[in-house]
Amino acid sequence: MADKNKRDWFTTGDSDDEEQGYDSEVAEKSKGRSFAGRSAKRRKVDSDQSDVENDYSNDDATASFQTAKESPNDSKSTKSDGKDVDIAKEGSREEDVLNVKPNLSMKDRAKIKKKLAKAQAKASKTGVIYISRVPPFMKPHTLKHLLQPFAPSGLDRVFLTPEDPEAHRSRVKSGGNKKKLFLDGWVEFISKREAKLAVETLNGKNIGGKKGSYYYDDVWNLKYLKGFKWRHLTEQIANENAEREARLRAETIRERKEAREFLRNVEKAKMLDGMEKKRKAKSGGEKQDLEQQATERGKSKDVMHFKQSEIVTKKKSKDEAPPTDAQRVLSKIF
Repeated sequence: MADKNKRDWFTTGDSDDEEQGYDSEVAEKSKGRSFAGRSAKRRKVDSDQSDVENDYSNDDATASFQTAKESPNDSKSTKSDGKDVDIAKEGSREEDVLNVKPNLSMKDRAKIKKKLAKAQAKASKTGVIYISRVPPFMKPHTLKHLLQPFAPSGLDRVFLTPEDPEAHRSRVKSGGNKKKLFLDGWVEFISKREAKLAVETLNGKNIGGKKGSYYYDDVWNLKYLKGFKWRHLTEQIANENAEREARLRAETIRERKEAREFLRNVEKAKMLDGMEKKRKAKSGGEKQDLEQQATERGKSKDVMHFKQSEIVTKKKSKDEAPPTDAQRVLSKIF
């Protein structure tokens, strides 16, 4: 029963958008929202199932996605204190956190500073590894399950880059596998030392497991990112998204400008065509009047004919006979 519930938990995390990839932090937040809306009656009815789910949530395979743990004394804090936990997260500066709520009391500010210091201390101990090639059609929870034995302190967050949606559609259209395919990814270890040891142990080695399993012969491609933290990845993703949106805005502005210019040229061409038609119609009527007047004047006058004179050449052909006048003069002499 517990295994079935675990599989149900894992499958809910795989329904993320293909273009955004798999983000374990987002998946955890969505699970928290879904369970927060349960009524008290539902909790009593499904007490056995919730116990199993709570046991699984404490398992190392799921890892903790929170950046700071609350102490037992903070369980009786107010609603505003709960929001302060979300504010004091990894990579946040003290000035930015306190500027979110400038009207906080000194006591609340001290709590935020304390939680922020804990989160930064925890983040400084984490390590991130890069997976240059995720085995074909491997799911995120399977990846965490395979890496969990090499992380005794636990795994934190996972982000996998999905394949291009066009490539997925073309593969499915041609009769290929319909499963999600992830290209590369990042995994955060709670312990920096364990991340380095896992990379040294697994890089270039077979995944192994049970002989004949789907990923038995696949090879790990891992690299430890020295000095790289999870906030660097989120900043990089945010920058890429902002850059893509800026390109889209620029492309949209350029296309709108071209469309306006095209419409302006079309209207101008219509106007010039109308002007040309009017000019031709007007000039055509005047031309017909001039031709009619010319024909009428030609009828009233006599037409003159010119006769072309023959060309006289100095040399005459031998066959040509002498003129009659010359023959008459020669006959009188002789």
